[in-house]
Formats: sequence, structure tokens, C-alpha cells
Amino acid sequence: MMGDVEAAARLSAAVGWAHRQEDWRFAAAAGNGYVACSEDAIIGTAFCWTFGDDRATLGMLIVAPERQGCGIGRRLLEHVANVAGNRMTFLYATAAGKPLYESVGFRACGKLTQYRGIPAHIPEKHALEQETLRELADEDMPAVIQMASRACGLDRRDILLSLRALARGVVIEREGEIVGFSLIRPFGLGYAIGPVIAAPSHDDARAKRLIGHWLAQHAGDVVRIDAPETANLDPWLRHLGLTPASHVVRMVRNIAENVQLGELDNNWRYYAVINQALG
Repeated sequence: MMGDVEAAARLSAAVGWAHRQEDWRFAAAAGNGYVACSEDAIIGTAFCWTFGDDRATLGMLIVAPERQGCGIGRRLLEHVANVAGNRMTFLYATAAGKPLYESVGFRACGKLTQYRGIPAHIPEKHALEQETLRELADEDMPAVIQMASRACGLDRRDILLSLRALARGVVIEREGEIVGFSLIRPFGLGYAIGPVIAAPSHDDARAKRLIGHWLAQHAGDVVRIDAPETANLDPWLRHLGLTPASHVVRMVRNIAENVQLGELDNNWRYYAVINQALG
């Protein structure tokens, strides 16, 4: 897939995605990418990322506009679903794509909204009594990885170590313990904030401080945040000038009926994902 990055970026631009070649390279390095070709031209893409032995995500499923409706998307989806195998597998679907995913065994298990815009206001610094916000250090990574893995149920070690090379990060610390963190990286037309994970707090002050730190630094830039419905940040983000750009449904496959997919660890809350492909 690495050698196809330039063509894949052109394909994503054709369907209105703002992904840069650098964004494609990161996705390709982290997972398994596949392309559909016609006369040496790439007309479709799909990815599978695995996390440990029993989890996976699918994404970056794109078909060239002029070739949509020909079954290419289904074949790509079936291929990456087979790569994921029996793993519990997640993806995010648009309303238009949801029936296709349902037809191969996925079912809805949540919602996510992509917020995007140029911050219109500098957010106030929410008071965090006896807590400090500081730059993420290399020695913080084991704690951050454990926190992220517990919050979302996916092994976050490899993806966060890869993301660390591209992103800047901050943590909130209380009495020597990390109680929240957030990352920001160049993405698309500007910057993406995520993941954002924190211990729950009154009025979600920790999460707002972690996000607001970056919004204040990028007041003139386009910023994107992909927030699960459980984040409860909608009024606050809208007030700051970030408006909903899209709504998607989280879907899962290969899950036992007795498995619950709410908050996986009540000690931590997922306020923003890395992106819709990687969760």
C-alpha cells in the first residue's frame, strides 16, 4: 500500500476527504491496506488494523465516484473483514454505508460526531484544583497506553507509540498520577485533536482543559475533533466555533450477545478518538 499513497490521496480527494499523503502513510504503516485496480488505476481502498489477538478496526473504504454501485465496495469490505477474521471488529459507518455493513454482520453500537472549524473563541482555562497540565514526556507513555487501552478496549500500545512520533501531547497530573491526556497532530486541512481520555470530572472540566489547551494554541487554524456521543461536549464545542461536519454510527461484528459496549472502564472516559478508522 505504501507505494500507492499518492494515488490513494487523489482518490480520497475525489470523494471530498481532506486526507494528505502524510495521513495515508500513517494509516498504511499502522495497518494492512488493500486497493482495487482497473487498468493500472486505483479505484478503491480498504484497511484493516489489528489490536492484540482479538480486536480489529476497519476503515478508509473508498470507491471512485464513477465506479460506485458496481460491487467494488462490497468486495473490498469482505476482503478486509476476512483479514480481521474472528476478532471483535469495529468500524464507523455513514447512513449511506450502514446497510452494506449490516449485510456482512455488523450492528450498531454507538454514535460519533466529527466537529470541525476555526475556533471562534479562546476557551477559558477550567480550574483544576491540585492538578497541573504539562507536556507529555516519554516516561508517561506506559501510563497513557494503559489508560487508553482500558478506556476503549483496544490494545493501544503500538498505535500510540507510532502516533507519538507525529503528535504533540499534554497530560493532567494529580498528586503524581496522570488523570488525563490529549494529543494533537497535523491532519487534513489543519489539525486533529485526539485521542482525548480523562478521568470523569465535574462538568467534564478535565477534558475541556485538555482540548482547550490546543484550541487556544490554534485559534487561526482548522481543527477537527471526532467525539463519541458519550463525550457530552456538543454545546461547548459549538460555542467555541467547532460545528458538526458529519455524524456516523459505530458498528461491531463478532461480539457475543452478553458483551456490553458502554463505558469499558468507568475510571476513564473517551472524549475524542484518534480518528474514525483507528478508533
